[in-house]
This record gives sequence, structure tokens and C-alpha cells, in this order.
Amino acid sequence: MCLIGDTPSIAAERQTSEGERPRPYRSWPRGYSCVVKELLPEIDRWCAKGERVAIATVVATRRTAPRPVGSKLAVSESGELAGSVSAGCVEGDVYLAAQEVLAGGAPRLITYGITDDMALGVGLSCGGEIDVFVEPLE
Repeated sequence: MCLIGDTPSIAAERQTSEGERPRPYRSWPRGYSCVVKELLPEIDRWCAKGERVAIATVVATRRTAPRPVGSKLAVSESGELAGSVSAGCVEGDVYLAAQEVLAGGAPRLITYGITDDMALGVGLSCGGEIDVFVEPLE
């Protein structure tokens, strides 16, 4: 049976190189239940077909981030996606990590980021970091 748990899987509490602390995942973000409810029909459909599912969750952000803490991306064993944790190449990499977890790999915490200088160099207004935890849905 596929169920989404009542508590976060992990709290990202590490010191960053700039001395800035990530926002801890101590309580559900505002609107979190709406995000989970939007994913449930897809997850239920995948589970009804006997597919396994991985869940990727944004557990911390530093500076700017495209999605808030608590954002989720569900990935089915057959490669379907529901939800979002970021955009572009980050979601592509999270998808690959989810497939590895579904193939028997260990759950993992992945940090993505870009410095302000790098961001300005490619035309973005500022840099930022996100931590994404990828785990199988048990």
C-alpha cells in the first residue's frame, strides 16, 4: 500500500560555507497539504498498477529558490512525474536520482546551487541553493 507519511523524512540542519543556516524543516509549510493532495491521484494510479514510487522533497533552501521547502516531486517506476521541486536541469537530475533509489539505491540528500557571481554570469538575478531528499515511498 502506498501512503504518504505524517512527518518529514529528514531535517536539513547543516552549516553553509557562508555561515548562513538553512531554514529547518520543523513544521509543514503553508499550503503543504494542497501540494500532497495534488499528487495523490497520480500516486494512487501508479500504485494501483503495481508500480513503485519515489518522492523527492525540498527540505531546505538558502537565498533564492524556485520552490519552497516542502515542495514535492513524485516519480513512478515507469518514469512518470507529478509535482515539482525546481526547474530545468535540477528536476532532470532529481528524476535520475529517484530512478536509482527505485532500483534499490539508498535514499539520499542532494544539494543544488549556484553562486551569485555564477548566476549573474548567465543572466540570473541571484544565486541560491536547495536541498532535496529523495526516498522510496513505502
